[in-house]
Order: sequence, then C-alpha cells, then structure tokens
Amino acid sequence: MRLPTGIVVEPYLRGRVAPAPDRDRRVTVSGLRPEHTPGDLLAAAIEGTCLHARWMLDELTAVTRTVPERLVVLGGQVRIPLWMRVKAAVAPVPVEVVRSGDAVCAGAALIAGQAGGSLHDVPLLPRDVPPHDPGLAAAYLPLYERFLASARAPRRPASTGSEHS
Repeated sequence: MRLPTGIVVEPYLRGRVAPAPDRDRRVTVSGLRPEHTPGDLLAAAIEGTCLHARWMLDELTAVTRTVPERLVVLGGQVRIPLWMRVKAAVAPVPVEVVRSGDAVCAGAALIAGQAGGSLHDVPLLPRDVPPHDPGLAAAYLPLYERFLASARAPRRPASTGSEHS
C-alpha cells in the first residue's frame, strides 16, 4: 500500500457535526481507481478521519486564534500503526500518543487532581511521539486540499426514493 492513497473519503456515516454541521452529509469516496486494492480503501478511510480531524483542528485554531503546541491522541486507534502514521503526517503539530488501557480514567483523575489543587499524586501517562516523516507530510497536503474542497462543497440530500413528482 502506498501513502497517501489518492482516494478522498468523507467519513460521515450519519451526518457531520463539526466544523460545518450538515446532518445530511454521508460517506463519499472519490478518486478510486481500478488499481486500488481493498487495503487502499481501508487506508483511505483512515486518511479521511485524520483529514477531518485536521480540518477541525485548523478551524479551532482560527476561531480561538491560538496555535496548539501538540496533538495528544488516546483510545483504541493508538494501537493501529497505520492510523498513527497518517495522523502524524497530516497533523500540523507534533503528535503525542498516550499508550494506556485506561487513558480516559487517568484523564479524569488529572482533571480531579487539578480541581483539587494538586497534581502531585496523579500519575502521568506514558507518551511517545510517532516519527515525523516530512516527505509524507508534504505528500498529504494536496490530498488535504482535495478533502477540504469536497467536504466544503454543498450537496443535495440523497434521494430516499419516497419523493413524488
């Protein structure tokens, strides 16, 4: 499998909530060619979720007029090397991966510790940084532009077959 795949996937199963809400938005796939394999399509779905996350981060950065120092990811996807490789290539900032089976619980403990005024007794989670590949990051820029053009384009809701003329 070659990255980027060149396939643009809008990963919206039941509509899009952010950054541009559209409840009628659905999964779309463009750029699929005969030489693409099922593995390429799976990688493209991962790319689509990472490109969407990048779009949300870019919009949040614009709205808040702040620039994040890093992107910290946790959860099930951190166990998928391809997902973390694409996330690191697409993200405009360094990515840190929290490798913990109970990251959500630990995060709640951190918030509670901060609210209580002390973080001294709260263990910090182990993190690692996926290697940054500048060539791969540059290769994703055109795909990100295609993703944005597709995701921002207005769409008519899909016909349900129940409409009458």
